[in-house]
Amino acid sequence: MTLEVFLSRSRLLRRLRSGPFAEVIDLYTDQLRQGGYPSGYAAHAFRLINHFGRWLIDHSLHPGDVDEQLVARFLTAHAQCRVQTGADHSVMGRLLAILRAARVIGPPLPLLLNPVEQLLEDYQGYLQRKLGLSPTTTLIYSRYLRPFLRSLALNRADDIARITATDFIHYIEEHAGDGSPATAGAFCSRLRSFLRYLSAEGLIAKDLSVYVPSVKMWSQAGLPAYLSKTQVEQVLQCGERTTAKDRRDYAVLLLLARLGLRANEVALLALDDIDWRAGHIHVQGKGRKGATMPLLPEVGEAIAAYLCDGRPVSESRRVFLRSYAPHIGFASSCAVIHIARRAIKAANVTGVAHRGSHLFRHSLATELLGSGATLSEIGQVLRHQNHDTTRIYAKVDLASLRHLAAPWPGAMQ
Repeated sequence: MTLEVFLSRSRLLRRLRSGPFAEVIDLYTDQLRQGGYPSGYAAHAFRLINHFGRWLIDHSLHPGDVDEQLVARFLTAHAQCRVQTGADHSVMGRLLAILRAARVIGPPLPLLLNPVEQLLEDYQGYLQRKLGLSPTTTLIYSRYLRPFLRSLALNRADDIARITATDFIHYIEEHAGDGSPATAGAFCSRLRSFLRYLSAEGLIAKDLSVYVPSVKMWSQAGLPAYLSKTQVEQVLQCGERTTAKDRRDYAVLLLLARLGLRANEVALLALDDIDWRAGHIHVQGKGRKGATMPLLPEVGEAIAAYLCDGRPVSESRRVFLRSYAPHIGFASSCAVIHIARRAIKAANVTGVAHRGSHLFRHSLATELLGSGATLSEIGQVLRHQNHDTTRIYAKVDLASLRHLAAPWPGAMQ
């Protein structure tokens, strides 16, 4: 792929071909083509690269001198004479990556992390290396711990050795009411894990995890939020499905509503996970455990409609791609959660406490229970590892619970 595909201005073409980045400009063009970027974005990128090349020449610099600090200097100077856009940083970041891939410049200098971030990074590596946790899970652990560590005002890495039980007990008492009891309990669980890590690595004198208090929570105290069968159909039928984005979102919603998949399972679904002949879908479930799910005809038709008429051209093997360039798979499960929230809001569904993708999973379980399925069968469909997770749905089967209710004393006979 050459520049001529995106540019028709011969003056800009000549400058790029004879400028400092002439050796890598075609590589840059290939990345834009593979990512599905429109010609308007490409034209802006090439103009910015041309300005950067001229700026290097004016300052007697060469492509081999380019690094993050030099790019930051250029963007600051560029913003003083031209309006800066949100795409400028991504344009220059892609140029840096291509220059490194072509060995024009060396690897980036390691970032100097503050004591808190360095400690969390080491802890995440420990969780992945020793316990086999996924990077996504370790990031969640860090998210819970970061505010607490910042409250300690660590100036050096070895300052963590001064931590005492009083420090985290006072923090828990002060912040336990910031969220739900479940949030407070999750923080205490992560904190125990972190304290055990500090003890195992010799960063503190003794294991302080035994001093972390427990948060009082009643088991199975809440009711699962769910949609009725009519409401689920209302959400699924809302929308024309005339655009590629609509067809993608409809297929995503069917996977949530008909198979009860989790958001992350939908986001990670790959083309190779679908066996069209056998009618199966391989799902990478929770805890890195795979499972085979049936490819229902309705779900298969929706996925096929998106793949044949809507999915952008891309080298990615993910089933569902971003609708805007670069056309790659979803970065996380958040994209699937947003699709579910938009659909529920568009359908004007009210009366539910939570509006995320997990709502469809609860709704499927509730519908199966109302159809006569046993809790064991529901647990198999939802792939629960613990039977206690499924038992919460027994509380929504009001017809069966009425037979267990004791008569009210003094009631009329």
